[in-house]
Amino acid sequence: MPKSENKINSMDYRAVMGLWPTGVSVVSGLDTEGEHLGMVIGSFTSVSIEPALVAFCPQKSSVTWQKMKENKNLCINFLSDRQSDICWKFASGELYGRFESLDYTKNSNDIAEIPDCSAWLDVTIDNIVDGGDHDIVVCRINALRKGSINLPMAFSKGQLCSTQPITNLPIDHLDQWEQSIHSIYQ
Repeated sequence: MPKSENKINSMDYRAVMGLWPTGVSVVSGLDTEGEHLGMVIGSFTSVSIEPALVAFCPQKSSVTWQKMKENKNLCINFLSDRQSDICWKFASGELYGRFESLDYTKNSNDIAEIPDCSAWLDVTIDNIVDGGDHDIVVCRINALRKGSINLPMAFSKGQLCSTQPITNLPIDHLDQWEQSIHSIYQ
């Protein structure tokens, strides 16, 4: 990707982008020897319903990412607001010590699933696009499921936070919303 002629101060960029809340996930995978690896991702998005695609953007310089991207199968673990300790464990520390003392399960591709998450996505890397100092990793969803009833974790203004609703909706609003989505795609 060619260097931009527009010189944006990196500290200003971080300060402004930090105002936009992001969800917090741990992407887990295996290295070429079959060892479990995981890294925290804040740049995750849904891409397409048909086919079911998502994307995340790891730093190219991430040693964890370089070691696990060769194995195309990954699990995206949506952290809940009660998992800040897991978030910090996967954001720093020993490369191979992040799953120690964690009672994880494995999906059908032998990839670690972190317990008590808000949701899990079993994905396969479909495409990796150059995104400057990050890769843009587009993944095909093979399976997905909801997890704990805890609220999803978010990151905003340099800190972890909850996704507490700011309005009171009917208790069945999620069911109504899901039914409206299903009716569109039937």
